[in-house]
Amino acid sequence: MLRRNSVIVLTFVLLASSLVSHRVRAEMSGGSVSGESGSATQTQAVLRYLDIGTAHSCGLLDNNTIKCWGLGSSGQLGYGATSTLGDGAGEMGDALATIDLGTGRTAKQIATGSSHSCAVLDNDTVKCWGLGTNGRLGYGTTTSLGRSSGQMGDALATIDLGTGRTAAAISAGIEIAERLVRNANLCRRQSVSAANLTIGLQCGASDGYSAITANPALGAAVDRLVAAGGRAILSETPEIYGAEHLLVRRAASPDVADTLAERLVWWEEYAARDGASLDNNPSPGNKAGGITTILEKSLGAVAKAGATPLNAVIDYARKVTAPGLTFMDSPGYDPCSATGQIAGGAHLILFTTGRGSVFGSIPSPTIKLASNAALARNMADDIDVDCSGILDGVSVDDMGAQIFARILETSSGQKTASELLGLGE
Repeated sequence: MLRRNSVIVLTFVLLASSLVSHRVRAEMSGGSVSGESGSATQTQAVLRYLDIGTAHSCGLLDNNTIKCWGLGSSGQLGYGATSTLGDGAGEMGDALATIDLGTGRTAKQIATGSSHSCAVLDNDTVKCWGLGTNGRLGYGTTTSLGRSSGQMGDALATIDLGTGRTAAAISAGIEIAERLVRNANLCRRQSVSAANLTIGLQCGASDGYSAITANPALGAAVDRLVAAGGRAILSETPEIYGAEHLLVRRAASPDVADTLAERLVWWEEYAARDGASLDNNPSPGNKAGGITTILEKSLGAVAKAGATPLNAVIDYARKVTAPGLTFMDSPGYDPCSATGQIAGGAHLILFTTGRGSVFGSIPSPTIKLASNAALARNMADDIDVDCSGILDGVSVDDMGAQIFARILETSSGQKTASELLGLGE
């Protein structure tokens, strides 16, 4: 039974995730509430949106006002002070004031950063307050605002978005994302075959064992999935450099082979613009793990794709429609590459590592595969499958069967290690 039989991952969802992912319905009550027959004194506000920063939170109430609580050291709460609120008795409920956004102004949206907050107002302008370093407030200075009296309300200017420009597009994008979330919530789990699965293939912090344990084992799992009618996405174009012939010879048509070659030429030219070359790899971490050349690294990277034919080559984040194996052009950087795969329709990310990675992905869970026993032992809480048994005699095919079983288990609802750790937002 697949946990996600449809994937809705659009740019609006990713851009608005800080708002939508923490959206809740709740009631904030202050005062006293009587019994059924007694008199009551009650102040009740419905919380429309909740956005959670690193150490503070802000809520948009049903009357379009904002209340914030938590760490206030940089003025991120917006009360003209640096006090922390919500950690003492009597600080919440009616005692917690609404933020002064200016005369007659209310809020449509609220977002929090690590130490600052921003609101889209009812007139589609934007105001921000809190820590001002790096210009994050958008006022052309690094001054922190909201930490002293007289800095909020009408004194806090709206951000200059350009002549005639407002934040209406931000609101529209959030509304679209909310509709997508509502539609996604209508989906109900049902039993379907593995032919409905699409997985993204990633490797990061590879070591000398990756190309002989985890990567070929993942390739064996890919072959099983493709045989069952599923799809797999291989990416990270710069990291197949020197081993691309192994994919070209498996191309389903000359057009597919030519398209892959064209993408590699583009990356060669791109690197050359800054006086670099694609063979200026592997990374220091790869070398420390025993990989000496880009060719060794690329051979291991291609091994993740098994032996199935290459049926398509597509641009970054494009929807995957071809059956079997697709190559998606992407940078050789795991988080960026995996994001493109998820946007393209990957339900799961299969991530091999030899030196350890804490990568995770909430929209599409990441199954982490260790290339060696030491890593599996040292990062036991963040590894899903230990592939080091190949070094002790387990066949690549048998290990691939274990990975394929884990793919099906995860698709049916079993949480991955990174999910249990809460990683991947």
